[in-house]
Amino acid sequence: MRREMAHREQGIFVAEGAKVVRRLLESKFGVFPLLMPEKWLAELEPLLKERPETVQVFIAEKELLETLTG
Repeated sequence: MRREMAHREQGIFVAEGAKVVRRLLESKFGVFPLLMPEKWLAELEPLLKERPETVQVFIAEKELLETLTG
């Protein structure tokens, strides 16, 4: 997630934070796999089920997520 330039070149937007991820799931943008803390899953599950595509969800501990995002 620290490869901002590579993501930009590929047309990828990395959504970080509960509000931004929620808005992404509510949008018409395509969603690639999600990596998030387990506590978000119950809240976002209804939105995930409404998506036209199947979204893979990966769960990780907060400490690991913080090392990935900086």
